[in-house]
Amino acid sequence: MMRKKIVSLCMALVLCLGLLPATALAAEVDAPNNLYVGNQNVKKGSDTTYWNTNNSGELTQVSDATDDSNDWTVKYDPNTATLTLKNATIKTTHDDSRGAMIYAQSVGSRAVSLTIQLVGENTIVCDSAYYGIYVDAEMSNDSYGTDASLTITGNGSLEVSGSSYGIWVKSGTGNASLTIYDASVVANTTQTYSGSAGVCVQSSVSATSSPNLSLAVHGGSLAASGTGNSDGILLYVGSSQATGATTSLTVTDNAIVRAKNGIKAERVDKPTPSGAGIVFDGRTGTVYGDVTLQEDLKIGTDETLTIGKDASLTVPEEVKLTNNGKIDNSGELNGTVDGSGTVTPKITTDSLPDGTVNQHYTATLQATGNNITWSASGLPDDLTLNSDGTIT
Repeated sequence: MMRKKIVSLCMALVLCLGLLPATALAAEVDAPNNLYVGNQNVKKGSDTTYWNTNNSGELTQVSDATDDSNDWTVKYDPNTATLTLKNATIKTTHDDSRGAMIYAQSVGSRAVSLTIQLVGENTIVCDSAYYGIYVDAEMSNDSYGTDASLTITGNGSLEVSGSSYGIWVKSGTGNASLTIYDASVVANTTQTYSGSAGVCVQSSVSATSSPNLSLAVHGGSLAASGTGNSDGILLYVGSSQATGATTSLTVTDNAIVRAKNGIKAERVDKPTPSGAGIVFDGRTGTVYGDVTLQEDLKIGTDETLTIGKDASLTVPEEVKLTNNGKIDNSGELNGTVDGSGTVTPKITTDSLPDGTVNQHYTATLQATGNNITWSASGLPDDLTLNSDGTIT
């Protein structure tokens, strides 16, 4: 009897699962309701679409393209909400109703997420668009979704600009996030006034609870540029009621973040970076964790890079670190530093070999830095510290 009950229960469960729609059994992708690239909506139902850009940057659909063919520069898969750019130049005049060169809008009260995969070198040229890339979970003041997220991935590069924001990720009632994996991204604003930014991650006026604004770069780099009074990176809480709002800035896998004109937070605390990478907040750079440079890095004449006591920076032979400013080193610096700047010396010798009575003694002190001259006073008789760091 017990066995029959168990079998009946199992059959009932199978029947209930069979009655559920297929989408309820799989994780839903919060794909945009519509995805505009230039003036073209590249979402055509559930089909993957392929597009090519002409010399004017306008998109035309390629009906018989495949992933492996070379006749497309833009691809969109709505099932994974992934937009692939392959050596694409997009410079179509924008539609004033959207104001963005790439525009992703949420579906009703849902979240919206978009992944941009980069292949080769890609450019979004802004003639008059307010935003280069805009992921929008707040469609209007009375119609909004929840979270908004943008992920940029791949081994390619992207340069994007907008008259207000190069990249803008805006939530509805929830969180907003920008995440970069391995790619090289340059985002600029062409405006000079405060409130514009190369990158803006924002919660809307409808997010009155405790929205989180997050920026994460895992490998690769992000250079966010503002001019005049505009910001490099802006984390903005749209509602004064969101007193529990939080921010985060994470770098891992030797990532480099540069925010020209600095990192700014409105109505929320500015994040303290974490992880293993380098973050330039305006002209001040800081090494977090143990970092090995993956690409050339230049420290300008008016810039400072700080290596804290718990941090290290390694410069491999195939990578160039040029210092025309200042390196303030309290941690560990390994490798060659070029340029005419200064490196704060740090003595790396923590012990000396023992001496033997009536035997000549020689030892050498080691330090990181440049143009180091050693001297000491009050040494015992017949013991000399030479200018090159040798003790005899």
